[in-house]
Amino acid sequence: MEDLLGFASFGKRKRSSASRKQHTKAAKIEYVPEPIEVLCGKSMPCLSHDTLGTVLDSTAAEPPALLLLELAEALKSLLSAKQNLHDKRLSPAEYRVARALANPWESLGKWKFVNRSAMKMAELDARLNLTREFIADGHLSFVDLCGAPGGFSEYLAFRANYREVRGHGISLRVPGMSHLNWQLPPAVQDVVSVLYGADGTGDLYKQENIEHFVHSVLETHSSGVNLVVADGGFQDARNHENQEQVMHRLVLCEVLVMCRVLRSGGHFVCKTFELSSTFSLGLLWVLHHLFDELMIVKPVTSRPASSERYVVGRGWRLFQPHQVISHFSALHAAFDSSPPGAVVKSAELTKARAFLNFVQRSGIVYEGRASLARFLISLVRVV
Repeated sequence: MEDLLGFASFGKRKRSSASRKQHTKAAKIEYVPEPIEVLCGKSMPCLSHDTLGTVLDSTAAEPPALLLLELAEALKSLLSAKQNLHDKRLSPAEYRVARALANPWESLGKWKFVNRSAMKMAELDARLNLTREFIADGHLSFVDLCGAPGGFSEYLAFRANYREVRGHGISLRVPGMSHLNWQLPPAVQDVVSVLYGADGTGDLYKQENIEHFVHSVLETHSSGVNLVVADGGFQDARNHENQEQVMHRLVLCEVLVMCRVLRSGGHFVCKTFELSSTFSLGLLWVLHHLFDELMIVKPVTSRPASSERYVVGRGWRLFQPHQVISHFSALHAAFDSSPPGAVVKSAELTKARAFLNFVQRSGIVYEGRASLARFLISLVRVV
């Protein structure tokens, strides 16, 4: 990662020998990345049209606790830690200081970018080689969903040195909340087209905006783009016990757009949360069957007290899988009346033991760390 950003060591900018000054050595945290578990799908037959018709289902919903017993216990501990922290009634200033103390990487900040999201993208790219092959081939194309103010796009343009790169972004435009708008510097604006859909709101809940955006992307990249990144979220969702459920529709919309604009062989990065609901498991199950490799990653640049983590798919196997697109579009429309409880039949999840174990292992690790971080935050009082 330091090589991508031009760092001599993680968190310290390279300087020429001529300008280097003598300083007392300060303690630093060594960046030791943990192994990332990869769930391989390339050895599995790609889901055919006929197969998909028998496994996709929006009604049957096995209680997730019955599928992931150990993860259910970890989530109980996390909710307890969250409630304990809430009961402490820390002031905003106290919470910010305590949160920083619980995060060894807080001082890394956002470096030269518009926000900290760029550093998360940099870390994911460094560890998972999401852009190298495309830049080496002479062109990086990407779609940035729900990405304002633009950290992901800013990093990707920087990574390609602002040459031979083309991005397309869409994000919700909220009247009176300019801090949520795109804030791309001129060099990035030259290579990233920002769109707001048919009605100018950027709202991906509206099908006409999805259609408008997809059409605009495919006009430029008829075979799809190399990379789709999605960093959507709700400011108040973090205060909900059902944060994951609040995000169901947004994540579905992001996955739906990805299915329509990602080229064969491309990669996908999507922010998610606990990944414990039947709906989330179903989405992951489909992605597992349509990517060569699937990973669940929490960058060190993501605060440990947050339940945030990223689903990363490498090697998209089928450009525009129409049966999946049709099913996801129907699920999307169903949210207007009655939110669907599932994506695939419960029987498919129940028998996918290797897949469930993969999800459960990552969840137990990340929920345990989040619980510990919240506990540490709750102990802090600022004098």
